[in-house]
Amino acid sequence: MRHFRRRLIRQPSDRRHRRILVYGLLLVLSVVWISLQGGLLPYLSFYTVLMVPVGSGIYLFYVCKALRFYQGPSVHLTTRGEGFSFPIILENTGPLPIVSLRLVMEKERCRTSRFDDSQSWSLNPGQRLEFTPDLFCLYAGAYSVGAKNFVILDCFGLFSYTGRIPTPWRAVVRPPITNLADVFLDMEHIRSTMELPRIDPAESTPGPEFREYQKGDSLRRVHWKNSARSGRLLVRKPEPRQMERVCLLLLPAPMTEQLEDAKRRDLYLELIVSAADYFCRQNQSVMFYYPRNGFQEMVVDSYENFQDFYERIADVLSEADPDSGDWESWLAAQVNDEDCMILLLNEHFVEKQPITLYTASESTQRFRR
Repeated sequence: MRHFRRRLIRQPSDRRHRRILVYGLLLVLSVVWISLQGGLLPYLSFYTVLMVPVGSGIYLFYVCKALRFYQGPSVHLTTRGEGFSFPIILENTGPLPIVSLRLVMEKERCRTSRFDDSQSWSLNPGQRLEFTPDLFCLYAGAYSVGAKNFVILDCFGLFSYTGRIPTPWRAVVRPPITNLADVFLDMEHIRSTMELPRIDPAESTPGPEFREYQKGDSLRRVHWKNSARSGRLLVRKPEPRQMERVCLLLLPAPMTEQLEDAKRRDLYLELIVSAADYFCRQNQSVMFYYPRNGFQEMVVDSYENFQDFYERIADVLSEADPDSGDWESWLAAQVNDEDCMILLLNEHFVEKQPITLYTASESTQRFRR
C-alpha cells in the first residue's frame, strides 16, 4: 500500500466563526454599496459574495462523492476490556483536494488510543491516509465501533458538513467468564428463595439393588415381596438423585442506542455465560431458548459446545426479537414435562431478580415472575 505524507490542519471553531462574521460583513457591505452607487462593479462584488455559499455546497457535495473510507473487517470478535488494533483508511479519489476532514469516533461503548479525533487532515487528489488505532470495548454485546461520523469543511472555511460513515465496523464483544451466576443457580438457594420443598439427598430415588434393613431406614424403601421370599427385611439401595433436565429461557429486552441499554445487556450476557459455565462444571446438559421466529434453541452439553456458545451468544441476542415469541404460552407447553426444570433469565430484571425458577412438577401457583 502506498503511503503519503500527512499534513495536519487545525481548524478551531472560533476561527471558523470569525470567517462567518467576516463573510456576513462583506455581504452587508456589498448590499450597501449597491444601494448607494449601483453599477457593474458593485453588482459583480455582490453576486460574487452571494455565490460563496453555493460554491461551498457544491464543494461539500464533491467531497462526499470523492471520499472513500475503509475500516477493519466488517465484523470483529473480541472480549470486553481486551485491546486490539484495527485499520482506518481514508482516500481522496477525486481531482480536487479535500482541505479539511475529521473523524468522529464512538466513545460511549469503546475507548480509542493512538488516535485523536479532534485533529483534521487534508488529502491531495489520489492521496490515501492509513491509521491503526487501538480499540477497547467497554461492554459485552454486538454494536458498531470505530469511526461513526466524518466532518468536512468547505474550501472557504465557512461551512461544515457531518455525515455518517457508510460502512460502520461491527464488534461482537464477549463477556468475561465469571462465577456471577453460581449463587443464583445453587439449587438449595433457588428452592429456599422460592419457598419450594427442600431436596434431601437421603431421599434419593430407590435403585434396583437391595441390602438388609438398617436402623433409621425409611419403611417406604422396604421391598416387601423380596423380604417375604428371603425371610429378612430388605430395602432398595438409593441411587444418587439426577438433576432435572435444565432449560434456560432467555427473555432479552429491546435494545436502543442508549448507554443504559448497553450496560444492562453487558450484565445480562455475563450472567448467561456464567450460567452456561456453571452447568458445564456440573457436567449437566443445558438448553438455552431465545425468541426469534418463535423460540430457537442452543444446547450446551460439553466444553466444546460451550466454546461455540460463548462466541455466538452476543451476536445471537443482538438478532433476537423479544416480541416474536409468547413465552407464557411456551411455558404452558412444557408443563407436562416432569423432568424439566426451567429457569427464566429476564433482562428487564437483571439487576434485581435475574433468575426465576419454574418446574413443571411444582404448582404453578408458586411461579413468580
